[in-house]
Amino acid sequence: MDRQEHTQEFSVVMSLNIGRVTMDIADIKQFYFIEDIFSFAMVGKMIFTDSRGLFEFGPLTGNERISILYGEEEDRIITFNIYKVSKVDQMSSVTSNIEAIEIFFAEEMFFNINFSQFSRSWKDTRLSDIVRDIGNNFLNVQKWNEWEESENKLDYFYIPYWNINTTMSWLLKHGIGNNSKEPGYCFYNNTKGTNFVTLEKLLSDNELMLIHGEDEGLYVLTDVNPFLYNKILHWSISGIDQSVYKQISGGVKRGYDSKTKSFIQKEFKYSDSIKKQTILGKKSLFPDISNTKVSYQTTGEADIQSIDTIYHNNWNKRYAHQQCTSFVVRGHEKRYCGGIIEVEWPSGDEEEHYNKHLHGLYLIKSITHVFNGHKKPAYQQKMVCIKNGYGNSNVADLVKSTKFRL
Repeated sequence: MDRQEHTQEFSVVMSLNIGRVTMDIADIKQFYFIEDIFSFAMVGKMIFTDSRGLFEFGPLTGNERISILYGEEEDRIITFNIYKVSKVDQMSSVTSNIEAIEIFFAEEMFFNINFSQFSRSWKDTRLSDIVRDIGNNFLNVQKWNEWEESENKLDYFYIPYWNINTTMSWLLKHGIGNNSKEPGYCFYNNTKGTNFVTLEKLLSDNELMLIHGEDEGLYVLTDVNPFLYNKILHWSISGIDQSVYKQISGGVKRGYDSKTKSFIQKEFKYSDSIKKQTILGKKSLFPDISNTKVSYQTTGEADIQSIDTIYHNNWNKRYAHQQCTSFVVRGHEKRYCGGIIEVEWPSGDEEEHYNKHLHGLYLIKSITHVFNGHKKPAYQQKMVCIKNGYGNSNVADLVKSTKFRL
């Protein structure tokens, strides 16, 4: 059931040298954290007025922890480590001893991924098993959530004193999903846990994200109930950027086969690549922009399959970033990045029921959890969503989707 009045509350606690201090909500000017399927860890920011002298008497040195307690139907607690005390400003009065403090924070995995280097090797091991081993032993993963086993094995793989950021980036580029049969792995944390899954599997998920008992995964732009969880309070669209043509229209990639002492190469075209990705609509975002002459690159790969895997890992993610749509909604703790929602988008034409381009399914790329005690609702979420195709466009030049969902 949707509540009939705004009752969102949140609490922010800082663990300081003097102990745990609950922040005064009136002092918090900005507080948010972000989860994103293309980001390894959740990060955030807080700006607060130091009316209690925490900077001096806490003291605030940048080594503290921040916890937020929030939730509409159940309590959630997430703890972050302070990454950077970015700015300490005096307030407007020249005689004031009160500062405005800006802090950036991140979950513990952020530090494990970026701040330590390792050396370790694996032989004849499935790529996903390597990722699980790294997660359990180096990143202290507490809960695996969305998981897709890889189809391919690696004859050998070793970490030459890389950090985990570099290591995981290499592995993601070379992985092929066992369920999706496509490259484009994502490794990310959200409020449900740690996830290792291909973009293709997320796009083809048949289950819509539900947040409460009467929810059908449907979001609306207008509704008589101002407190509806799934009512979109504001939206914006990033639009199409033709500068991406160079990355998605095609090209030629070369490698070198050391066994035959010869170069190998493969041509790529937009019209072929678009057939591999599930499109949330009947038509893709572009006409046939296929062009093999926009890029000619020599890689260090030794076989055609590796060249194809790396190319389409990059292609899938770049194409998915086109025409991202942002929705601001009333916050709920059960939303998560990586979920699929349906948006009921009315048409501007009275004779049409739904917008031919924008109505339909969206994949949530990221969620920014925004908390502000000075606004109602106090807890809002900005969902940046992937809409990688037009629902049923009348534009004849657009390439039709081979794998599509409506």
